[in-house]
Amino acid sequence: MKYKQRGKRTFAVLIITLTMVFTSVVPSYAAGNFMTLNQAVICLRDAMLARQTSITMNIETTVDFRQVYATRDYLLFPAFSEDIATTVNSGGYLQSVWSRHSYIIRQGTNNRWQITFKNIEYKTTLAQEEAFLQRLEEVMDELDVWPMADYMKYRTIYRYVTEHVDYDYDAYQEFLDHNGSADGHETAYTAYGALVEGKAVCQGYSALFYAMCRYAGLPVLILTGQAEGEDGYENHAWNMIQLGGQWYQVDTTWDEGRPVWAHRYFAKGTENMTDHILDHRFMTEEFHNKYGLSAEDYRETDADFENVCRFRDVSESDYFYYPAWELSELGIFTGTNKYTFAPYLTMNRAMMITLLYRIAGSPEVQGENLFADVPEDSWYRDAVVWATEEELTYGVGEDRFGPEGTLTREQLATFLYRFDWLSEEEPPLPEEDYLSGFDDADTVSDYALDSLNWAAGHGIINGMPGNKIEPAGAANRAQAATMLYRYLDQETEEDETSL
Repeated sequence: MKYKQRGKRTFAVLIITLTMVFTSVVPSYAAGNFMTLNQAVICLRDAMLARQTSITMNIETTVDFRQVYATRDYLLFPAFSEDIATTVNSGGYLQSVWSRHSYIIRQGTNNRWQITFKNIEYKTTLAQEEAFLQRLEEVMDELDVWPMADYMKYRTIYRYVTEHVDYDYDAYQEFLDHNGSADGHETAYTAYGALVEGKAVCQGYSALFYAMCRYAGLPVLILTGQAEGEDGYENHAWNMIQLGGQWYQVDTTWDEGRPVWAHRYFAKGTENMTDHILDHRFMTEEFHNKYGLSAEDYRETDADFENVCRFRDVSESDYFYYPAWELSELGIFTGTNKYTFAPYLTMNRAMMITLLYRIAGSPEVQGENLFADVPEDSWYRDAVVWATEEELTYGVGEDRFGPEGTLTREQLATFLYRFDWLSEEEPPLPEEDYLSGFDDADTVSDYALDSLNWAAGHGIINGMPGNKIEPAGAANRAQAATMLYRYLDQETEEDETSL
């Protein structure tokens, strides 16, 4: 029963103190100073992320905050919602580090309220959160889960947590001996305790697994409820993950110390989690409509063990799937972070010159920076100096390069065209007119005629819907990656994809 005993992991008791004062003070505030309920929720979330100990919000809403649990149900719990979780330490993670608070309610007229959350206590400090996030980044870089399929991402993270975190029996005993107390063991209930200190109770295990999955861009939730141990059911925390459109349960605490082949609580269906009972809020029709828990365990497929494009916003059906994947693996076209490509983000001139500089091998530059709008400490400085020396760019006039200027499609083609004949004495002149077939060919700038004709003739650019080439249209990252990919592919075949 060793692992059953370890299943008796307690979850911190949440304490709320309520103080209500009803006055007529609130209506004196100008209407413009009042928040909507949604704005107040965001404000409260951000205050807790910043570890503020008090916050006052003037709110205009039809919610009656005199009702029992109104501040909890309409402000506190929504502040922990996954729908507004924008960082690894928001959402369920933020709820795991919040301990308690008290609040004051002042009621005005015309649906106006002043709500003050005060004496807010947390299980970690800002300094501890910073240390946790730094260590989290280091660990995730070591694991390098980015090119793995989701199944293996989850599996790798699960294995790390179960192998690197020890159960904190002292914190557990403190809870048992002092009626739910965490005194002296607060961090045992946090991801900080699990990752930085190396020991935690179930709440810390589940929070760490949550944060690591969120860092990797994986869907994940923290679940709370009760689990059956040797002495009956006790409070517990575990997780949910999503695979193939279904949600499955995982419990790193109960698999702690087990070898991978002996894991019993990874990607389980409800039929095989009968020793775990979810809290009521996870049993509602609304929750199950949003997060459909699978009854059966997840079944592995061959695809689960194959490498994939690391970017979660690039799907296999996208025309830029392979360009984004392969150029990122070559270190030419990186994402906006480790798992986001941002395909529809508009390119600028500095980005494009930097891509070409990387393709050229990022050679050392000795020349002078000729442009006043290119700072010496900018990330694109060497690329611009190199491009100037190679006559890929002449700037936009008056000693300016225009690094932040939107990259147009004809500029993109021109940069590629000039790059193509760096080693040639004469530019490769197109033999045919490939532009006349586009309805907007007469809108191409004179300087870009040869460039666009060359790009169209080589299948690098195929035009946009409506038989247009849109020379002045803004080029986004998906288009730039695809054109670069086609250019670099020496065996490019005719591609019917519109671009």
